[in-house]
Amino acid sequence: MRILVTGPRQWTDLHALQAGLDDIMTRVIISEYSGGITLVHGGAQGFDLMAAGEASERGWRVEKHEAEWGALGRPRDLLAGHRRNQEMVDAGADACLAGIMLCIKPRCTVPQPHPTHGTMDCVGRVLLAGIRLFPVRLRGTSRWCGRRMLYLDSEYKEAGCDWSRSCHCLLYRVMPFLSL
Repeated sequence: MRILVTGPRQWTDLHALQAGLDDIMTRVIISEYSGGITLVHGGAQGFDLMAAGEASERGWRVEKHEAEWGALGRPRDLLAGHRRNQEMVDAGADACLAGIMLCIKPRCTVPQPHPTHGTMDCVGRVLLAGIRLFPVRLRGTSRWCGRRMLYLDSEYKEAGCDWSRSCHCLLYRVMPFLSL
């Protein structure tokens, strides 16, 4: 079984991440998969490395796909993260654990509130690939809408968030095809 993980660099909630991994293990029939469990991650600080550490503790294989942001003396490749996300999806996964939280970038030009950009890009690619999604949120934030990945909590609704125009990430180009 292959589990892809994606989440923000600012993620600090190990217990929520562990609960998400446990949820996948209880809801997906492990006996269908031979060869053990592999956790696929992007090598970023926060959610990715925290999940990789947890997978190692559980005795799972860990597969890292790092983004190639650019070498010294070369311009930063702003699309490297998107390419890495697609690479992880193309490598194949049976499930995806996505850590969802609000974007807190001080220079972000997208109208707030909205989820973190890289995570939502990867989530959109996961949904397009037909990979089963298991979203997890920081403890202490509002509830999810059933099993859907849409984050219908007070931070979004009270702010009058319009999901169809909140972000330029791939996820929002997929949103019209998802029902609430």
